[in-house]
Parts: sequence; C-alpha cells; structure tokens
Amino acid sequence: MKTSNGRFVGFHARNLEVAELSEEAWASLQSSKNSEALEQIKGWEAETLLSDPDAKSILNIKSITLNVTQICNLHCNYCAAGGDGSFGDPVRKISIEKTLPQLKFLLTRLQKGETFQITYLGGEPLLYAEGIRLLGAYLNHEAKDLDLQIKHRLVTNGTIYNQDIENLLVELNMNVTVSLDGTSEVNDARRPMKNGKSSTAVASDTLKKLEGIKDKLSGLSISGVFGKDNMDLSSAYKFFSEFNVDHYEFNLDHTDLTMESAKTYSNELARMLEIASTSGEESFRKIGFVNKIFSNLDNQTPVKNYCGAGKSFVMIDAKNNIYPCVWSPNKSSEMIGTGQTLFQTKLVEFEKPLVEKQGCNTCWARFLCGGGCMFVHEQATGSKHIPAEIFCFQSRSLISNVIMYYQQFRALEV
Repeated sequence: MKTSNGRFVGFHARNLEVAELSEEAWASLQSSKNSEALEQIKGWEAETLLSDPDAKSILNIKSITLNVTQICNLHCNYCAAGGDGSFGDPVRKISIEKTLPQLKFLLTRLQKGETFQITYLGGEPLLYAEGIRLLGAYLNHEAKDLDLQIKHRLVTNGTIYNQDIENLLVELNMNVTVSLDGTSEVNDARRPMKNGKSSTAVASDTLKKLEGIKDKLSGLSISGVFGKDNMDLSSAYKFFSEFNVDHYEFNLDHTDLTMESAKTYSNELARMLEIASTSGEESFRKIGFVNKIFSNLDNQTPVKNYCGAGKSFVMIDAKNNIYPCVWSPNKSSEMIGTGQTLFQTKLVEFEKPLVEKQGCNTCWARFLCGGGCMFVHEQATGSKHIPAEIFCFQSRSLISNVIMYYQQFRALEV
C-alpha cells in the first residue's frame, strides 16, 4: 500500500506482519524484471506462521448475550429489533426461574479457570434492573463453586439512572457501553425518547455520573451507529472524546446496504482516523476496531471468525430460546436451542471457520476480518455464506487504513 505522504507499506496476509518498503522494493512490484528487492519480497511472502489455530472450531460457549427485557423507552428510527426493542414480540421481563438453570447448564460445560462473559441487553435492559441483579448475583455465586471468572457487560441507552442502578453496576463490576450516535442534533433525531425529552442530554448526564465511578467499573465505552443520514464520524469522535471513557465504537448501520453508504462511511472514517491519530497511540486505540487490529498485529493472531456465533457465543432472548446471533430472535429457523437443550444438528453449520465457509482464502484481509458478519451477508445476498460486496469493501478500506497507522506508530517506537 502507498500512503498519502508517499510511504510504502507491505502487509503479510498470513503472518500478519507489517513493514515499510523501500521505493526500490515498491518499484520492483510494478516491474517484471527480477531484482534483489523483489527476491526479498518473494522470500517474505513465502514465509508461513509456525503455529496456526486448528481449522475446525469446537463449540465452547464462553460468552452470551441475554435479553433481560424486550421493551424499550426509546424508538430509534433504525432499530433492527422492531423499532422498540421487542423484535416484534414484546416481553417485559425474562423469567428468572427459567434462566437460572439455563445459566448453570452453560457454566458447567466450562473448564476450571475459564472466563464466562454475559452481556445484558434489551430493549433497554435497565427497565428490569432487578432481574440483572438477581442473575448477576447468581452467576457470581456459582462461579466461586466452579472456579470460574465472570465478566458482566451492559449495553444501555443511558436514559435510566439512579442510585440503585449505580449500586448495581458497582456490585457487578460492570463493563458499561452507552449507545450514542453523535451530537444532540443527530442523536435526538435518530434516538428519540418516547416522553419527548432529549435522549442526548440525559445520556450525557449519565456518562458524567459513570465517569465518577469509573474506577469501580471494569470498563466504560460509547457505541454509535452510522448510516446514510448520519455520516459525520469526525464530529461524533470529537463529541465522544469529551467523555472520559475507555473506548468508542463506530458501527455502520447493518440495515444500510448500499455501496454509496459504504464508500461514504469509509471516506469519513479515514478523515476521523487522521484526526484521532494526532493525539498519540494510546488515544488512537480508544477507537475499538483500531485497538483490536493493533492487538492482532502485535500478537500475530489470525482472526478466523468475525464473531463467535454458534461457537463461543450464543444469544438468549427474553423467552429463553437460544440463537447464534443478537439479530436472530423470533426467527424460528435460526433457533439453535431452548432452555437447557442445544440442537446439535443446527450447531454443525457453525463448526468450520468463517474464513473457510465464506471462501475468503484469497483475500488479503481475511485474517483481520474473519469472514465478515453473517447477518449483513444474508441481508445483502440472501445467504450467510455469500459475502456482501459492501461489507468486503468497507472492511478492506478500514483495515488498510489502520495498517498504515500501525506501521507509522511502530516506526516512531524504533
């Protein structure tokens, strides 16, 4: 890759190595003539990692998302859960009686010393804060007996907060993600409260309160969704930076499936990265996908699955049915289990790594992308395993940008 300031960066797709190339080496790639520089590049290309993860993935559920309620106090205009968090079937409260044995079933499948992560989701999960408290306390108690570690995560719109909720977050050493799509001008239009108040003002106030207890939480993040009516990532980044949080996420709307949006998002993302990079690596890595790619490159860890759907991760809806993806509830064809039963015939579909199932073996970005999102692929192509052109374009653009900044920061260390 050639950078905007004339530098040349090479990326080894299998070994996940990044190096700055000389102008001679770059020129040799454009020529059919052999040269010492070209031979060095060919030698580098032929290198293979000494170790590689097994080709076959084994079901080992270490992470779940739990819909503790399927109702919401917002009505986001792009919500993939029916616009009200209900997935078309509102459920006010998950059954604690049915969920406890389900959690026990999952915990007892793990080995001593392993970590189990639970993400409390909705709707708006804090509409049933007492349910989270009961489930969290149960998990912590069982983990002690089974010698496991429990990580509690919460994704909230940030509009419900009081002393009791603050106590709950501290009790569970919660990792909290607050959903915001940018400044009030954008966010209030996209994420309106049903009572007419500014969701941005309320969520911002909650974030300030969370900053005050940040040392008692395991993490604090902001996550935004961006699409055709919200593409100013730079303004969103500057707004998010006003808060003392650990990470920011900038997600392209899963329902916006046009190449025009993918290209606009990629261009805006490049502008945002340029702004963010001026503050140094620590600040730059607050952007979630940047931190992930930097970590994978540092550790030379190939990503063979975009997510752990059906392998290390499952989603449990408010009716205690089990699905492989957070976007699957109420789709009976997607169900992979219910209660304490997993449907083994359904799980077979998820055994192979996604990079293999999606036919990504010739893509240079495959081990940093992991085959892409099955939900997006299916929405765009009709099949989970036929990659969506827009997703591939957006992923390659994002990854190539981050690789160049990775090389830049590592060169500064030398």
